[in-house]
Amino acid sequence: MFGLTNIPQTKESFLITPKDGKLLVVAPDERGLLNASYALLEELGSGFYISGEVIPQKKWTGFEGMEMKDTPLTGDRIVFNWHNFLSGCTGWNLEDWQLWIDQANKMRYNGIMVHAYGNNPMFTFEHLGERKVSGYLNNTTSGRDWGNQHINDVRRMVGGEIFDGPVFGADASFASEENKEKEAIELMQQVFQYAKDRSNKIIFALDFDTWMANPQNIIQKMPREAVFEIDGFLTPNPDHPAGFEYYKQILVALTELYPQINQLSVWHREPTLRPTSLGTIWMNFSYDIFPDVWKREYDRKMSENQHLAKNIESSSMFAYGKLIEAIQRARDEVKPELEISSGSWRFFHFIKYADAFFPTDVPLFPLDWEVVFDEPEAIETLAKAGANRDMYPIIWAHHDDHRYIGRPYTPWSNFSDRLRDTNSKGFGIIHWTTHPLDLYFTSSARQVWERTENEPLKTTVENYVATSFGNDHQRLVEYYYDWITTGPMFGRETSNHFVDLGKGHDLESWEVMAERSKQRLAMLNEMPVVSQNEYLEYQKAMEEFYISFFENQILFRDAFQLAGNNETDKAKELLSQTNPAETIQRYADAHKTIGFTRGEKAMVFSMNTRWKADYLNLRQRLGMEPIRFKFSPTNHDPLAQKPGNRTYWIDQYGNWWGCLWEHELKHCCFSQDTDPPALIVKDHFEIGLTTIHRQALIPGTYELQLDYHADGPFKIWVFENQNVMAVADFSVGANQGILTFKTGSGNVKLAIKSEKTLKLFGMSLSNK
Repeated sequence: MFGLTNIPQTKESFLITPKDGKLLVVAPDERGLLNASYALLEELGSGFYISGEVIPQKKWTGFEGMEMKDTPLTGDRIVFNWHNFLSGCTGWNLEDWQLWIDQANKMRYNGIMVHAYGNNPMFTFEHLGERKVSGYLNNTTSGRDWGNQHINDVRRMVGGEIFDGPVFGADASFASEENKEKEAIELMQQVFQYAKDRSNKIIFALDFDTWMANPQNIIQKMPREAVFEIDGFLTPNPDHPAGFEYYKQILVALTELYPQINQLSVWHREPTLRPTSLGTIWMNFSYDIFPDVWKREYDRKMSENQHLAKNIESSSMFAYGKLIEAIQRARDEVKPELEISSGSWRFFHFIKYADAFFPTDVPLFPLDWEVVFDEPEAIETLAKAGANRDMYPIIWAHHDDHRYIGRPYTPWSNFSDRLRDTNSKGFGIIHWTTHPLDLYFTSSARQVWERTENEPLKTTVENYVATSFGNDHQRLVEYYYDWITTGPMFGRETSNHFVDLGKGHDLESWEVMAERSKQRLAMLNEMPVVSQNEYLEYQKAMEEFYISFFENQILFRDAFQLAGNNETDKAKELLSQTNPAETIQRYADAHKTIGFTRGEKAMVFSMNTRWKADYLNLRQRLGMEPIRFKFSPTNHDPLAQKPGNRTYWIDQYGNWWGCLWEHELKHCCFSQDTDPPALIVKDHFEIGLTTIHRQALIPGTYELQLDYHADGPFKIWVFENQNVMAVADFSVGANQGILTFKTGSGNVKLAIKSEKTLKLFGMSLSNK
C-alpha cells in the first residue's frame, strides 16, 4: 500500500508518515485512525486529559519530520465510573458523560465501565407479574447512597452562590416517583449509544449478591424448592429451572434496555468482612444449605485446591460460581455474543477463590482497594490467575474511603512491565471526580503504548507543563512533580463524615501535609508570572485551601479529643479558633478561576453537610452554638447501601436546623397540611434533648424555646434521669414558649402533655 513496507497490523495501531508533500495516516481499523488523529494533534501541541484539553500552542511548521508509529502494548484500557456519590457520575447529565467518553478516547482508552448497585433505577425488570423495586439517583434532597445527606436549599450553604437552584443533581434525579426509572434508563441508553458510536467497548457491572439486587416481591412468588434462604432473605437457586428462568429474564431485560453492552460483569462484595452489614447475601452462603450435588462438587474442588480453606469465603464463592454459570447459560439463549465477567474488591481473597470456582472463560476485574499492585504477593496472585483466564486489574486514581480529595495517587512506575508480570490482558482505572486526576490518567495511558512504554512520571509532567504553560517553566515541572508525588490526599465520601471522627488521617499527619502545602505555595509564589494562565492561580488557591483545611482539622481533632475527656474549657478555646466556612469558600473560589465540574460543585455540598456540620455539632456539644430542630418532612431510600440519615434546613439567616419527621420520630403523628408542616401532639410526646447529631448535652443552664400553635393549653416537663428539672404551662394560640432548666448529667428528656391539638413547628436549645 502506497509503497509502504511497515504497515501496522495490530488492532488500534497506526502509522503517520509524510509522503509526496502530504501526511499519510495508515491503520488496520477505525480505532487506529482515531488514535492516530489525536496522537498527531498532541505532536502539534495539544493536550488531552480526562477533565478537558489544551489547544495547540506550537506554530505550524509543516509535515516534515512528523513520522510516527505506535501500537498498544495491552488490550482493553478501561475508564471505570461508579454510581453512588453525587460528586461522581451520579450527578452527571448527558453532556458530562459525553465529555468523559470523548476525553478517554482522545487519551487512547478504548472502553468504558459503569457500575450500578441493586437499588439503581437505571436497571429494572419484570418477572412473574412483579416489577423489581428501585431506589433513587442521589441529589441534594433525594437518594441516600453512602452517606448522602439532604439540605433544603444548597444556595444557603457556604459557597452556595455557585448553584443556580435550591436542589443540585443530575436532571434524571428530579424525575417523579413514577418516572425515576424511565428517565435514568433513557439517560444511560444515550450514554451507551454515544460510547458505541465511538467504537468503545461497553461493560456494565451489575450487583447480583445483595438483598437490594434480589427483589423479594419477585422471588417470593417462586416455588419454595427453587430458592435458598440466607439471613432471612430469599435468593433463586441457579440450578433449579425456575431459578434459571429468573436469571434469564434479567438477561432479557438487560439486553433489551441496553443492546449496546458488550459485557456484563456480575459484581459482588468481597467474601470477607461482615458480609451482611454490606447488604450481601451470596457472600454469606453456607455449605450447610448446599444441595447434595453441590456439596460433592465443592468437596472435589477443595481437594484440588488445598491452598483454600473450607470456610464461608470458599463456600460463598463456589455458590456464586454457580450463579455465574446460570447467567452464562441464559446468555447463550438470549445474546450469545455478550461476554460475562465478574469483579469485586481486593486481590488476596477474591482472585484465588474466583479462579478456583468460576468458569475459566469468565474474565476477572479485581479492584485494588488496598492499593498493593506493587507488592510481591499481589503480583503472584494476579499472575497465577492471569495464566488461567483473562485478568484486568482495576487501579485507583483516588480512594472513596480515605483519599478522595487533593491529588490523585502517584501513578505506578513501569506500568507496562507490571501488567506483563501479572499476566494482565488489560487494566481499568476506577474514579469518581475528574479534574484533579489528569496526571494519573495521562501517565497510565502513555505507559502502555510502544512509543512511550513505561514513560517516567517526570517526563509526563514535563509534557504536561510544556503543553499547559510553555517549555520554559522548569520550576513548574518541579512543583507539579512534587505535588503528584507528595501532595495531600484526604477525606472520604462513604459515610456521614468527610473525615472520620476521632480517627484522623492515616497517610501523613495534618501537620505534615500543612507544612508541605506551605512549601509548595511558597514555590508557586516565587515563580515568574505565567501570563494569562488561570490554572496557576487555581493551583495557588488550592494550596491555600489545603492549608486552611488542615489548620482547621488540627484544631478540631484536638478539641474533639478534649471534649471526649470532659476538658470543656480547653476544647472551647481551640474550637473557637476554627472557621470551616472560610475553608469551603476557599475551595469554591479556587474553582471559579477555571470553572466547575459537576463533581466539584457536589464537593461543596459534601463538605458543608459532612464536614462543616461536624464542627457545628461539636460546638453544640460544648454549649457554644444553639441547637435547632425543625419538624419537617425528610426523604429516605430503604434500598440504599450505607445510607446517609441526616436532613438539614438552613434558614434565611444562615442558621442550621436538624429536620425530624416520621423516619426520625417513630410512632408520632405529623401533618403536612399546615404551613409550615408540624408534629401533632394530641396526648403525649417525648424526645431526648441532644445536639443536632443526637449527642448528649454538657452540664449547664439551658433555655428551651418551642415554636407552636395550640388549640388548648398544654404542659411540658424537662426530666433528667427521671427527675423533673422544670415544668411550664403554655396557653392557646400561635406563640413561642420559653423554658429555662439546669442539667448536671446531660441525660435530658422533654415531655409534653396536650389535651387538645398542639402543632409543633420547631424547637431550639441555648446554653446560657
